[in-house]
Amino acid sequence: MPDTLFTHDALTLWIRDDDYALYDQHIVRQVQREYFWEQLRDFPVKTIVDVGAHIGAFSLYANHLWQAATLIAIEVEDDNARLLRKNTAPIPGIFAYHARVGYSDENMMLAKSRHNSGNHIVHPRGKLPTSEWVMGEYDMQAISAPVYTLETLLAQHHITQLDLLKLDCEGSEIEILQHISDDTLAQIRFIVGERHIPKEDFLQQVGGRLAQFAMHFADTAAPSLGHFLLLNTSHPG
Repeated sequence: MPDTLFTHDALTLWIRDDDYALYDQHIVRQVQREYFWEQLRDFPVKTIVDVGAHIGAFSLYANHLWQAATLIAIEVEDDNARLLRKNTAPIPGIFAYHARVGYSDENMMLAKSRHNSGNHIVHPRGKLPTSEWVMGEYDMQAISAPVYTLETLLAQHHITQLDLLKLDCEGSEIEILQHISDDTLAQIRFIVGERHIPKEDFLQQVGGRLAQFAMHFADTAAPSLGHFLLLNTSHPG
C-alpha cells in the first residue's frame, strides 16, 4: 500500500495514499485541535499512554510538547499499526504496539470501516451488529493483535505514575475505564479522550469510578460524540 508524507502545523508524518487519505489528514488536524493541549502543555508530563493511537498523530504531538517523556502507543488495526510504527520508529522514547487494551476474555472481532481509517470498532463475536447501515459500512475481521491490560503495559515499562492517559478507541474506552484497577486509576493524573456515547450515558456508566476526577467536556454537534479531559484531584503531583 503506498504512503505519502503529510505536514500539518507541527507534525509531519506518513499517511496512506489511497481512499483513507482524507480521513488520515482529518484525524491529524483534529488531534492538534481537540485534545486540550493548551490546558496540559505547561505541566511536566513524563509518562503517556496513547490507546487508539491510529497512525501516531497524538503520540507525535505529545512528543513534540514533552520530548523527554516515555510514551506507549497502542493500535489494534493492522495497517494503522504499521503506519504508527513507521511514524514513531525514529523516536527512542515512543514504544508502539500492534495490540488492543482490554479486560474481557470474550472472543473479539474488528468491524473495519470501509471509508474512515479512525472508525474501526472492536465488538464481541457474539454481539456483532447486524443493521443494514452497519453491515454496509464495515467489514468484520478477526483480530490478529494480542490484548493487554493497562496494568500489564505499565508494569512492562516500570511506570508507577502515569501523567497522561489518552483514550480514543471507538467505544472501548468504557470497558477500560470500568475495569482499570483502583490502584492504577489513582496513579493517573490526566485522562483525555473521545466519548462515543451521549454524555449522560458516559457519566452513568463510568462517572462513579471517576469520582476523584474533575471533568471537562467539549461537545460536538453530534450528541454521541465529544472530547473529555479528566483531572485527578487526588493525585499527589
